[in-house]
Amino acid sequence: MVYHPGRILKVFKDAVGKNAQATVEFWDENIHTLKIDAKIADKVKEDSFVLVDYYPTKTQPYRPNFIIVNVLEDKEANEIWKEYKNLLVKRRTSKPKQGQRMNAPPQNMNIQSSPEHTYYG
Repeated sequence: MVYHPGRILKVFKDAVGKNAQATVEFWDENIHTLKIDAKIADKVKEDSFVLVDYYPTKTQPYRPNFIIVNVLEDKEANEIWKEYKNLLVKRRTSKPKQGQRMNAPPQNMNIQSSPEHTYYG
């Protein structure tokens, strides 16, 4: 599974409360309005940090699922956000040598999705 961290800018819920979406700012400064998994819709608030399911869809393998699947706790959220933002600064301030790829943030940050927040769609 691949997840992309983001910060909630605005939450939108329908009158019945069954459907919810949120506008998300990603660490790389992209902004998208995405569906919130119904299991966590009540936990997603403005300025909270979330993980978005970026795993490819079954029918369109080059298109991510783009569903908000987890709300991060404050301490881990700030740590992850800073790590990704630092990567963005590094990418902007340094030119890779020919054939060299920029590294992704460390994968050993011990982020775990709890079963009730995992989307298996």
